Amino acid sequence: MFKKWTNGVCSFLLAVTFFMPFFTNVVAHAEEVNLVEDRLTLSENEITITPGESKEIILTYINDLGEKEDVTKSPELKVENIDELVKFENGLITAGEDIGTTELQFSYKDFNVLLTINVEDKVELESIKIDLKEFKLAVGKTLPLKVYGYYSDGSKEVIKDNLTWQSSNTSVATVKDGIVTAVKEGKSNVIITVSYEEFSAKSEGKVFVQSPVKIKNIIANPSKLKLQQGDKQSITIFAVYTDGTKKDITKDVKYKIGNTKIVTFSDGKIVAKAKGATSIKASYQNYSANITVVVEKKKKHDDDDKKHDDDNHHKGKHGK
Repeated sequence: MFKKWTNGVCSFLLAVTFFMPFFTNVVAHAEEVNLVEDRLTLSENEITITPGESKEIILTYINDLGEKEDVTKSPELKVENIDELVKFENGLITAGEDIGTTELQFSYKDFNVLLTINVEDKVELESIKIDLKEFKLAVGKTLPLKVYGYYSDGSKEVIKDNLTWQSSNTSVATVKDGIVTAVKEGKSNVIITVSYEEFSAKSEGKVFVQSPVKIKNIIANPSKLKLQQGDKQSITIFAVYTDGTKKDITKDVKYKIGNTKIVTFSDGKIVAKAKGATSIKASYQNYSANITVVVEKKKKHDDDDKKHDDDNHHKGKHGK
């Protein structure tokens, strides 16, 4: 009897060993399938529309196998409309004349989903404006312009397309695609006009076209120096242009010293060497500026002060 029992146990163990991979695969497959839960989803959870506007939405049911089904027009889909601010029909949300915020609750089988709907006034363009103040432009130069649109909600944005531009005097300045080009010097001032849809605007500022900007002269700062022997002084040279602007041209200037025994140049600075007076000529292109330098003998008390400072410094390092 014991032998029969032993044979039975062995047969059972062999059977379990044989079928175990099969059972393992079945369980694993079942676990994989159940990773997805049934649910109802919306293409958008919140939308914003204006009175009278319509917008399409899509409702999708996803089963436990992960399979998707469009139930937007399903007869089983139920819709709960709170205040009739909008209407829903065949996937289309349509706003009435009133503004406000509402919710639609969609139900399919045992699943629910909420859609928030904001009905807001339509934002409309109220005016346009050219961003141009009074401006001086030299012949051949250009000036880019911007046009701003001002909207009913208080916002503004740059308008770039579908603009029509006009210049009040094309012989003096032209305008194309928002770029003003100075053609020739003119006594009359140019006003720019732009049109967009039913709106138009004129520039608040005017464009003054001047002759090409050229160097008027160069100046030194400072132009007069009073130094003591051993002093060093930096000089800045500016080019002054016909439009009133200035530019630092110091590094491009050439210098000619009247008396190199009195002053020299070192690392871009004037160095006072000996007592006396001299001048330095700064040249740039066809322009020049003179710098007058007077060098005085170094006063004795300055040397004493320096010696005193050096002594104090020496004591500070090595102690009393």
